[in-house]
This record gives sequence, C-alpha cells and structure tokens, in this order.
Amino acid sequence: MTAIAREQQRLIALAKSGLSSISSVGVFETAAREILAGLDVAIGAIGSIDSDSIFYQGVALAPHASSSFLANERQFARTKLPGNTLLERDATVCISDLARDPNFMQTSALEEFGIRAYLGVPLRNAQGNCLGAIEAIDLAPRHFSPRDIQLLELIARNLALELERAPDLEFLATNQPAPTIALSATADGIGTRRTTFDRLRSDFIDRLVQDLRTPLTSVLGMTSVLNQEIYGALRPKQKEYLGIVHDSGQQMLGTVDSLISLQELGGRDASLSITTVNLSTFCQQLSSRLTPKAERRACKFEIALEPEETNWSLDRLKAELALFHLLAQTLDASDEDCTLCLDVRIYQGQLRFEIWVAHPWLGNSLPTPTLALFDLDENEDVTADLDMDGSDPLASTTNTELEVLPYLESRPTSDSKHLGLSLSCHLFAQHGGRVSIVGCARSGYRYILDLPSSV
Repeated sequence: MTAIAREQQRLIALAKSGLSSISSVGVFETAAREILAGLDVAIGAIGSIDSDSIFYQGVALAPHASSSFLANERQFARTKLPGNTLLERDATVCISDLARDPNFMQTSALEEFGIRAYLGVPLRNAQGNCLGAIEAIDLAPRHFSPRDIQLLELIARNLALELERAPDLEFLATNQPAPTIALSATADGIGTRRTTFDRLRSDFIDRLVQDLRTPLTSVLGMTSVLNQEIYGALRPKQKEYLGIVHDSGQQMLGTVDSLISLQELGGRDASLSITTVNLSTFCQQLSSRLTPKAERRACKFEIALEPEETNWSLDRLKAELALFHLLAQTLDASDEDCTLCLDVRIYQGQLRFEIWVAHPWLGNSLPTPTLALFDLDENEDVTADLDMDGSDPLASTTNTELEVLPYLESRPTSDSKHLGLSLSCHLFAQHGGRVSIVGCARSGYRYILDLPSSV
C-alpha cells in the first residue's frame, strides 16, 4: 500500500471513530494524569491527528508547566510538533533532548513550544490505524527508560481497548454542557432543585465510575505483563497472588462496565435508540465479557448463531445489558464444569435467544437455584412434557410457558438475583419482547427471550 493510500485509510478510520468531533475525552484526561504521575514529566497529553493538525483531547500539566503551550490551546499544526514524526514513522518516538537531535534542533517544537524531551507512542484502533499520539513531554532534557516506554505502550493498549469497546464514543465524551443549578424559591423551586441535584449526582457518579475504569484496566494490563515474567521469573506464590489480583480486577471491571451501561440508560426514557446491529459482532461482544467470568468458575460459555451473518434492528445498549445480566445471573447460579449455552436464531419473524446450562452429569436445564426461584425444581406440572420425537421441543403447541416478569412482580424482593432478572425483563419489555421459561422437569428448562423486529 502506498503512503497516500495508507494516509487515506487512516483518515477514514479517524472520521469513523468520531474522535475529531470531540473536544475532551474522559478516559484520555484520566490517562494523561497517569502519564504525568507514572513518568514524572511536565506534560501528559493524548490527541488525535488529522490531515493538518493535532488536537489534544486529554492533557495533564505539572505545576511548573502551568504556562506551557498546552495551558490554553489544544489544537496545533501537526508539522510543528513531534507527533507528526510519530505519525510519519508509524512507530514510537523517543527523544532525550530535542536541542541535540538534528531532526528537531531548529523546529517549532523546540523554539516555539519549548519541548526538550519527548516520548510518544501511536494511538491505534482495533485495525491498527494510527489515530493519534500518546505523549510524555518534558521541558528539560531527560532520559526515558525502557520502563517508561513500556508504561506508555500499556496505556496505549488500554485506550485501544476503550476505542474498540465504544466505537460511537458516546460514553467517552465529557464536553456536554454543565447543568444550571436552579436557585429559585418559587413553589416548584424545591422540585427543580431536587431534579438538578439528581442530575448532578448522576453526572458525578458517572465521572467517578469512568475514572475508576482506567486504573482498573491498567492494573489488569500490568498483572498480565508481570505474569508473562518479562521483568524476571516469579515464585509460585507470586504467580498465584498475581492470578488472584488479575481475576479480581476482571470481576471489578465487569461490574464497572455494568455501572457505565446503567448510567448511559439513566439519560434515556423508555424510548428506543434503534440501530442496525450485526448479530455476529453482537454475540462476540457478549462472549468477550462473559468468557472470563465463566473461566473463573471453571465453566465455558458457548454461543450458537443461526444463520451466522444476520443484521437486526434493535436498541444495542438495552439488548446487550439485558442479555448480559440474565446470562451472568445464570452463570453465577451454575455448578462448576458446566457450559452456559446461548442459542440465537430467527424464529417466526422474531429474534429468539435461548439460554440453558449443559452439565456433564446433571443434564441440560437451568441451574437448580434459578428453578427454585420459580418453584420449578420439583414441579413437573408448570409446563407440559416436551415432545421427544426429535422435533423442535420449543415449537410444540402443547407447551405452556411461565412468563418471568409477571411472576417476579408478584413476589417482590430485594434479592440481587431477583433484581437482575427483573432489570433484564423490563429492558426486553421496553423492546416489545418478553422473557419466559419453557420446559419440564423430565426434559429440562430454558429461558426463551423473544424480540420482535423494531423496523
């Protein structure tokens, strides 16, 4: 591929990412602070690079750099800064002293902006396109160690995962207008202030949750690096403890991701945000979130999609959140060595998800604690026996179904398992779908989630 074609491909990827239209990115700001603290430099900066300029969406300044070139401006001609060299080389750039480097000793980076030392690594998307630069900048000469480079590259990998996780970047943007606090003492002033306070509280919690996610991904990345024994051999106990830290971090990260998703829903009403979703990609994203959780329980997670390449119109966030919580709750209730199964197919004009657990000697059904929640563990009369002649048992007209949401609402409880199921059912109900349990004690039970077309 020629340099021109490669640059065109890069610019298309940048446009699709949406980065160039966002003035500030929360995880970039957090990562910039990590660079400042981790490398002890004057400036930590992360920005996107278009055809003409570099636009910094994340900046952190040390006190002695408070009047530096990034104090008031965020956008500069890219040819004036070392980030342009990084882009041209498409590789890490490390310069201990620009004044002694023949490529930079008479450039704007040194003479106009006062940059003396520079370390930058490419900010890439999942396809490897360089969208920008992650930079550690100092205003005095300094030596960057291999550890400094590894730390910056680790931050780059974490941010690449963030970009892959949220291609629309909605949850990354922080440039939303701040709510105005109502100070009126009119009759409805109390209600107005309460509404404003709730909005402020929600925004603040959202920022805290996002600020928590970045250091968590850093912890996971560093424990993975240490487990690979890059820095030297580990004793068995050290590897065991690192494994515990890594597994706990993954569990916490899953919880944080759920909180972020719930915060996103907090800004919506019951209306749907319908987009065309590729079901294969949708299933892969579910698998990437649930497989680590399954492995921690010595279980497997398997998805069968029929047909493999299908598009469906749905509210991606609500559907993913509903499925994730239902699958996670089912997995938590399951025994070790089981396989959590998700079957996805088009059935009678609807998108159908079927969930059950396969166990080597307990057979195929929902976990016993789940059945107990619905009084199904010893009850063979809730549904009729399934046909055993090889036909699709779920297509049988003789089967009756237990609809989950009405049953749960008739038995209110604060149990977390109950709440997770209720949330999933409500999200599917908003979509015009429903969640049922079908089966019998002899043949086993499974969740059936039917979702009508939203177009």
